[in-house]
Amino acid sequence: MTDDLLRELIGEVRGLRADLRRQNATAEARAAVVDAIRSALGRGRWTWGGLIELAADEPALADALSLVVDITARGAAIALNLRFAHHPEIEQVDTQRGVQVFRLRD
Repeated sequence: MTDDLLRELIGEVRGLRADLRRQNATAEARAAVVDAIRSALGRGRWTWGGLIELAADEPALADALSLVVDITARGAAIALNLRFAHHPEIEQVDTQRGVQVFRLRD
């Protein structure tokens, strides 16, 4: 009985460690996206869809965005919006024709 319990606890700990590694990787990927946006646009405004279009001409931006979502997939802009919805360095500044417009905070 204790061997089963020990195996179960070891499995749980391994799962928690894997979750922490994923969270750290996600945080690093988000930081890379913010850095790429800063390099490409500075304090300029953007929509997620427009940023994906810009990534076609900006390889560093494309690489950073690809760490977070598949930018070739349908719905990539929505996925980016969801992943960065509460990011402390990004703020929504406007809505144009139902599309959110963002910029980096000071």
